[in-house]
Amino acid sequence: MPALKDVFNAPDREQAENRLEAMILRLQNSSPELADWLEENAPEALSVFSFPEAHRRRIKSTNSLERLNEEIRRRTRVIRIFPNRQSCIRMITALCLEKDEEWTTGKIYLNMELLTKSNNTIDAYNNNNRIDNDITEHIRIAG
Repeated sequence: MPALKDVFNAPDREQAENRLEAMILRLQNSSPELADWLEENAPEALSVFSFPEAHRRRIKSTNSLERLNEEIRRRTRVIRIFPNRQSCIRMITALCLEKDEEWTTGKIYLNMELLTKSNNTIDAYNNNNRIDNDITEHIRIAG
């Protein structure tokens, strides 16, 4: 659905919400059930716009999970028959730990310094506007 892709390719959340509303209005006549479902559920998916742009490109797709699953499939095909369930779980866990180490030390998948900068921006905004700290913590957790 090109219109949905257009929503998630918006430069910011406000434009994404506007594009989503326009798409829902277009779908009201042809697919009212889909329009209702989108109106109810799609705003949660827009939480991706709470992250820095560099993170959004990676978060909005499942490419990394698909690559990990493919690597697990490839390795399990080589072994073919595991002696027991625990040996299979150990191998998959080792693959996941390997990927985690690669993302953490080598090829950094998500630069967490960008999130720290985002939180500093939120803190500066809150200090200027005197927003309650409980709300700030909720914003950080909810994304």
